[in-house]
Amino acid sequence: MRTPVGAPGPRRIRGMAWLFIGAYVLTTLWFTCGSMIGNAEPGLVAYLFTWDMFPYHYTESVRRVAVGRSTSGRIVRLVPSKLEQYRGGVHDDLTRADLERRGVYFRPLAERMVRLQEGSGDAAPVVEVRLYEQYWPAKFNWSPERYAALFGRARPERRYWRLRERVTVARGPSEQGAAP
Repeated sequence: MRTPVGAPGPRRIRGMAWLFIGAYVLTTLWFTCGSMIGNAEPGLVAYLFTWDMFPYHYTESVRRVAVGRSTSGRIVRLVPSKLEQYRGGVHDDLTRADLERRGVYFRPLAERMVRLQEGSGDAAPVVEVRLYEQYWPAKFNWSPERYAALFGRARPERRYWRLRERVTVARGPSEQGAAP
């Protein structure tokens, strides 16, 4: 079979394919290395490339808060707690509950904090725990100057809350007044 006049030949198509693959791999390495050393400038090309490469990339940031209501009606903050020593993230404001993206360990962490609080004997026992998430679009994490430069307007301060779960704390038979 002959190639029509003016159409690129198989060698030329193969060469263009290798050129495209090479450019794609080099761009991937460029953004990956920049992210690893912390020198990634969030620009339009990086933003579009991230969406192209990672379609399941999370577009919202989340902070988790667990509060408990004691038998006396007092509200107690369980997570983040003064007992938690770990602080991570760029600004040292992330707790262990915020690190795991899906929130699988959020409830066990809150239950652990209830047990630790009961063991300290400082307050009345907690009877109900509410697990909340504060969330906002990830693009609002950019500095106000960077956001204004990219979008041409001031960065809005938008944060939303959702109740993730409400848990009644189970008590043992001796704590509920039942006969053993």
